[in-house]
Amino acid sequence: MIWTNENRAKIAKSLGKDAGVTDVAKEAGKQWRALTATAKKKYETKADKLKKEYEKDLAAFVKAGGEIQARKVKKEKKVKDPNAPKKAPTAYMLWTADSRAEIVKSLPKGAAPTEVMKALGAQWKKVTAKAKAPYVKTAEKASADYKKAQEKYMASME
Repeated sequence: MIWTNENRAKIAKSLGKDAGVTDVAKEAGKQWRALTATAKKKYETKADKLKKEYEKDLAAFVKAGGEIQARKVKKEKKVKDPNAPKKAPTAYMLWTADSRAEIVKSLPKGAAPTEVMKALGAQWKKVTAKAKAPYVKTAEKASADYKKAQEKYMASME
């Protein structure tokens, strides 16, 4: 990171103004890996010195009564019962299933999934209530069916 911070501006300039953060980071990693062990040593020594200073400062902080917050532990992902009913799709989800192909065709070739989602969202906002009605009706029916299936499933769990 020390080397990257010192060289980021130079790397970004060499890549041009259209280079994003990811491009700069990839190039920095590539250049760091290409450095000799001798060239890296300066930065590794500096990093070790900074780490020792940090540990010393942290110990002083704790000794003075400071508390270290524990890192949050990621919760285990719940395992979904394969027999549980599948949630009902929303009107938007039903509409996107019908409209995705058309929207993708209207975008430049190779458009990122995020661009497709943005375009779908923008188009959905423009859809009239009359055009949304069949999707809303289908979604409401699917939701009612899901609720019945969920009640039946929960009853079977007792």
